[in-house]
Order: sequence, then structure tokens, then C-alpha cells
Amino acid sequence: MDIDDGFILTGYDGPSNVDVAAGWPRLAHVEVHHGKSGHGLSVDSDLQQGLTKLLNRTQFGAGDAFRMVLSLAEAVPGPIPSIGNPNCRVRVSKPLHEFIDDWRQQGPSHHTVPGVGEHSGALETVAEAIGFGVVRV
Repeated sequence: MDIDDGFILTGYDGPSNVDVAAGWPRLAHVEVHHGKSGHGLSVDSDLQQGLTKLLNRTQFGAGDAFRMVLSLAEAVPGPIPSIGNPNCRVRVSKPLHEFIDDWRQQGPSHHTVPGVGEHSGALETVAEAIGFGVVRV
């Protein structure tokens, strides 16, 4: 995260759905593959800019079930490091330090799924169908 510029760098661990990519995916050789030492072939892409939903899953405070942690953000332009994962810069509607504090209070896993558009209603329907709770941050 970049406190000064007010964005979070987030993305997928591995290739993502190319339908959410802005432009063509890029095939490249990288020296750091998925944040680990070594090298390999990478399929990178930038997430489409605009309204974005961040989704996490947690068991914290959910009893024997899971809970979805949903956050609305905006994918914004800017340089993205080539580390073997599709990534994007996202901005949230509140000061970054407040968002991170509120988000961490929910106990999300370190895996975040960015998605194109606002799909809270559909995600809440899925959560209800599978017995997950939902919290919005």
C-alpha cells in the first residue's frame, strides 16, 4: 500500500480471468515469480479501471462458517510492478489508514480477489445460499 498516494496494490495469485483485463494479457519472463525467488514465465494483465469490488474470506467471528468481507474500491491508473501476477492499484472512499484498520478488524485472509464492477447484491445472494455471513468495509 502507498499511504502518500492513497492506493493499495492488489491482484491475483497467478493468471486471472482475461475478461477482467484491460487490453491483452502480457506473456513475459520474470526474475521474481509470484513474489518468490527464481524465474519463470508470467501471464500478467492490468485490471480494468473503474468500480471494483474487493472480496476476502474470513472465519474470524463467524463461528463454524465463513464470512465474506466486501469492499468497494476504484481501480486507478499507475505503474504496476511485473511480479508474475495480474495486479492493479485501487483507491477506497475513506483515508487509507482508516480503511486498513477497519478491514483488518474483520480478520480477512491475505488473499484478496479484485473484481470488475459492483456485484455486492450477487455476492450477498451467494453468501446466503452457502451459509456465509457478509460484512462490508
